[in-house]
Amino acid sequence: METKYRVAKIRYAYKDSVNTPSPIPIIFDEIYDTYEEAKDAVDELDNSLYILDNNEYSRPDYYIIPDNVAYYVESGRFGDMSNYDWDNAECECGECNICLAMMIEQDRDYIVANAVE
Repeated sequence: METKYRVAKIRYAYKDSVNTPSPIPIIFDEIYDTYEEAKDAVDELDNSLYILDNNEYSRPDYYIIPDNVAYYVESGRFGDMSNYDWDNAECECGECNICLAMMIEQDRDYIVANAVE
């Protein structure tokens, strides 16, 4: 089976005074048949005008990830949350700021660790 690719965007924003989580990674819906097509899409994003969002302090980074990595992140985030390591969590509600921050951090780490160079 041939690998398909997607692009993930990780933004950089300040946290506010109530310690809300950093912005959730965004995985774009577009599926690319080849790494080169995904790379062209990232190059276009990197070279286009980017207006910083509220509390954002720099341009985002874009990562090319295999489609199965995107699926893993999305299935945990929008599914049963079994993809997350809950060992150090005070609860497993998936709704409080502590859980959200932990889930977002694990999503970001997984995307970066599994990005294709």
